[in-house]
Amino acid sequence: MELPPRAKLAGGGRSLNDSRDRKIRRFRMFEGSLGGIGVRVNHVRCSLLASRPRIRHDDRNAQEVPMDASSTFQDTLPLSSDALLAQLDSWGLAYRLHTHVPLRTVEESKAVEDQFMVPGENALRLKNLYLRDKKKRNYLVTLEQSREIDLKALGAKLGVGNLSFGSADRLMQNLGIRPGAVSPLAMINGVQNNVSFFMDGAAQQADVIYMHPLVNDRTVAMARTDLMAFFEKIGCDVRWLH
Repeated sequence: MELPPRAKLAGGGRSLNDSRDRKIRRFRMFEGSLGGIGVRVNHVRCSLLASRPRIRHDDRNAQEVPMDASSTFQDTLPLSSDALLAQLDSWGLAYRLHTHVPLRTVEESKAVEDQFMVPGENALRLKNLYLRDKKKRNYLVTLEQSREIDLKALGAKLGVGNLSFGSADRLMQNLGIRPGAVSPLAMINGVQNNVSFFMDGAAQQADVIYMHPLVNDRTVAMARTDLMAFFEKIGCDVRWLH
């Protein structure tokens, strides 16, 4: 039943029609505000989804592949292996380049070295240690691959105190390489970061020295004289360990 237009509430006040109309107006305002919010939220969501790059299944898999020390990722290094070899060429320093599976340890290197060693040559094969002392100084120590090493004794011999292995991040920061590719040739980056270089005295008697050119699926064989010329070119002071 519709109330008379001038019906009043008990106690004197606004009409029931006025109260009803006021509620209707509030509901419509509320309904309208929800509609506006809904439109705005939907618009934002669509905009965000539209701007988000679509990742194909193969892209997602590629992102999950970690970078290793092989030449596959050499372009992510401060100086690529290709660029290093080009620099050796421009300096007239000779080398033999061998490619192989990625080698991460001395044991893995020994398993394949017969593929590129020349019978009868007086060659030196290396193991390389990236080390730091308590004063945060950095060292690259290059030894004959079968030589035993005691870090405490080595630190005393070098006169630098206790030594420990540097992290992969610091290796990249100071020598521009990843674990598995540590090499005397990395001193091309190390000299710019005050890395001290120590080399096994056995290298002074070797005719040829085998090492990685900043990646671990390549090995170069360089005559000792050419390697010494390389150190001279980059301003690297070689300190000998006997």
